[in-house]
Amino acid sequence: MRATGSYGDYEVTARVVFDNINETRSVQKGCWVLDFGTTMAYNTHTAEIADGRQPRVGDILRGVVSLGVDHFDYIKSLAHVPDVPALIYTWDVERIEIDETPREAVYSDDPRFGPHIPAGEGPISLPDLTREQWRSLPRTRMWDDEPDGAGLYRLHCSTTGATPTRAFTAPQRTCD
Repeated sequence: MRATGSYGDYEVTARVVFDNINETRSVQKGCWVLDFGTTMAYNTHTAEIADGRQPRVGDILRGVVSLGVDHFDYIKSLAHVPDVPALIYTWDVERIEIDETPREAVYSDDPRFGPHIPAGEGPISLPDLTREQWRSLPRTRMWDDEPDGAGLYRLHCSTTGATPTRAFTAPQRTCD
């Protein structure tokens, strides 16, 4: 796994260990579980591999995935399906950084982002990745770190080695 330089995007080579194609159970459409050293779920409405078909168990995929920390999707939709692997890991957070990359106003006619902004709309505020900046923090304070509570954090973590589970248990910690 290698960071691409774009927010949360990583180049990976992974093996598909679960797919829900042709499943009749209530699993989200387009769910694949990929193993690239750590097993993670990938939800999307569309995905295909070079020959135009959707990925199946056993396929090896290479490409860019966006990773984030959001266990709610898994807990609400996938954890209750018997064939979906346990995917909640216990992590040690070694370092926390907050994004301080300057933002720029972008309009639909901007050739770099045009296809992602509906015609005639804008500006939207996007990070200027040519000036990417991160600052270390001792802890996250989502509501204080950004005025709108939308702080973007980069977590440097390692797994504790504990077996993944299907349920989230909040650690017992004291607040300062």
